[in-house]
Amino acid sequence: MAQPPHFKSGMVEDELIYDAAPFSACHADTIVERPKGLVTGFFRGTRERNADVKIYVCRKEGKKWTARVSVANGIQCSSLRYPTWNPVLYQIPRGD
Repeated sequence: MAQPPHFKSGMVEDELIYDAAPFSACHADTIVERPKGLVTGFFRGTRERNADVKIYVCRKEGKKWTARVSVANGIQCSSLRYPTWNPVLYQIPRGD
């Protein structure tokens, strides 16, 4: 078996969550391993600070990633919306 490149020596998997995206910007990915599998979160929208920016998550179920789900949009009421910024996921030790 060929030796992986040095930068991949600690990787378990190397894959895309999706191939095409219907939005112009997506970054600040974060990933965490939970007892039931992987969860990733990311920023999505036209660009940071814009009103259409939301935070999304996807879960890995078996060998496939679920569709992205919006989990934060900054909307407080019809006249107030805060920007959503870069997400960070954290698994509480021995937590659910």
